[in-house]
Amino acid sequence: MKTSAKKLIWVVILTFLIAPVFVIFIDILSGALTPEFSNKLFKHWSLYTFVTPFVIFGPIIIYSFVSGIIKAIEKKNYKKAVDKYPKIIFTFIVIAIAYGLTSPIIGTLAGTTPEETRLGTINAVIYILVANIPFFLKFLQYLDEIYTDVPKNETKIFRLKTKFRITTLISSIAGVGLLCSSAYALAWRMVEFPEMNIDPRGFIQRMMIIGLIIVLLQSAPNFILGNIFTNYISKLKEVMLSVSKKNLTHRINIPSRDEFGLMSDSLETLRENLRSVVEKIKSYSSQLSVSGQSLSKMSTSLSDDSNLQASNAEEIAASVEEIASNINLSYENAESSSKFSLEAKNLMVDGKASVDQTLQDISNIFEKVQYIGEIADQTNLLAINAYVESSNAGTYGKSFGIIAREVRDLADRTKSSATSIIELVSKSLENSKISQEKITEIVPHIEKVSTLSGEIANSSKEQRAGSEQINESIQSFNVSSQRIASSSEALQFASTDLQNKSKELDQTVREFVV
Repeated sequence: MKTSAKKLIWVVILTFLIAPVFVIFIDILSGALTPEFSNKLFKHWSLYTFVTPFVIFGPIIIYSFVSGIIKAIEKKNYKKAVDKYPKIIFTFIVIAIAYGLTSPIIGTLAGTTPEETRLGTINAVIYILVANIPFFLKFLQYLDEIYTDVPKNETKIFRLKTKFRITTLISSIAGVGLLCSSAYALAWRMVEFPEMNIDPRGFIQRMMIIGLIIVLLQSAPNFILGNIFTNYISKLKEVMLSVSKKNLTHRINIPSRDEFGLMSDSLETLRENLRSVVEKIKSYSSQLSVSGQSLSKMSTSLSDDSNLQASNAEEIAASVEEIASNINLSYENAESSSKFSLEAKNLMVDGKASVDQTLQDISNIFEKVQYIGEIADQTNLLAINAYVESSNAGTYGKSFGIIAREVRDLADRTKSSATSIIELVSKSLENSKISQEKITEIVPHIEKVSTLSGEIANSSKEQRAGSEQINESIQSFNVSSQRIASSSEALQFASTDLQNKSKELDQTVREFVV
């Protein structure tokens, strides 16, 4: 930035130093000034009095502007720097025009005739318009270099078409004007001052020299602009070629505050964005490659696990079906057992009732047999009495005694049978009581067994319903497992493809140099 500022100040100094020399040279060549007066002019105080302030204070004024611009840029006060851009250009133009307008004053003070002053002034003004264009373009070039770090605004640029229009218009008008004024001055000298020995051949030679100078002066702006633009285009081309070769390290910064500058900033922004994108893609592609490998391993493992899961699901489904079948069989057995328990309970209750009735009947029989025994005892007693009475009756009672003895024997046998029956009935009664007690003890257990059998049947029924639901769930799980296995195989294929694509992407991105 400071180097460009120094170059800019030297351009200003050369503008003020070279201009008087060329003005006087053209005036002498065109005859507007004589060589004798030119020698006198270089020795006259007026030339140095008016030239020196411009040579000294002109660069100082421009430098003060440049210093303010540099400070604003260093403080990143870009708005202030941009606002000073047109001001410094306008100041330079005003100083250059004012410097050209000092020529008639210098000529008058040095003692030129009115005609010489008029011709010299015209030539000086026209020359300044022509000769200052190259200096003005270099001034803009170095000024733009100072503004390198300042963001460019499309609404505040010195457009190329404006530069071409200004240089073309001024060069054309000034060139024609300078040629005409030089031709007029030579014709005037040839007619009014024969002692200068300007013949037609000399006139033509001088006009050819002046014309050549005008052509050179008019070509200078185009040459400078062409050189600048060629340099800019070369820089743009280098960056574009670098980008086309996937090298994103080549930076570009065209300082010109015109369309080339905007193009440079846009291309640099594109390069930086592309570089950032490529770096991110590089990072992401590496991560994607690693993730692809991990995903491939995971998908392979998932595929194996899902296949194993599907196989296990089928085995589980078969086992659950077998369990369900066993549960159904258990349910049927439990239900049958419940029915049998209920029937056994009912039979046991009926048996208990029968035993109770039998016990009652045996008790009644026991009582009846005891009563028979008592009757047998009484019969035996009556038979004894009858036998005694028959003995007392003698012969007449002998038959009756026999009967009485038979009755007594019958009573004894009856008594003996009754005693045996009583013993048997007593044993039966005792056994019946034991059976009654056992049945009484068994009935609650049978009732409990019946209740438990019912509960088992209900539980088996619930288990059967649950097993059916489990079987349905297992079947659904089996279908899902098969789908997962199929999906995992597709995922494995996709992950493998992703891994291959990520490798291709990584290889492609690695071709870029960032």
